[in-house]
Amino acid sequence: AVIPAASFAQTLFPASKTLPPALFPVLDADGIMKPAVLVLVEQALAAGILKVVIVVDEAARSAFDDIFHRPPEPRTLQRLPQRMRDYASVINETGRRVHLVTQIEQRGLGDAVLTA
Repeated sequence: AVIPAASFAQTLFPASKTLPPALFPVLDADGIMKPAVLVLVEQALAAGILKVVIVVDEAARSAFDDIFHRPPEPRTLQRLPQRMRDYASVINETGRRVHLVTQIEQRGLGDAVLTA
């Protein structure tokens, strides 16, 4: 699956100035607030997709890496309830099936898919 997440949402300005829309928090059916892109990735994997490619903006790449490829620090984990510690492990496993691709110049959806 390819998820284009490098866009700048003019209709969501000023919120989109500081946070990519794909990272906006949403309340999932399991009662956990998650970045929207994480919900999409979980749904794709649950549907049988084996690998998810997310096309990201260069400036936001680190934030996506934080979600999918950098587990929380042990000190942070200790502060979380057990349910969230368990879920952090799930996110870590999910991240193994997520590949980030950086779109250097935003030239539309077709370019994002071609970049993937």
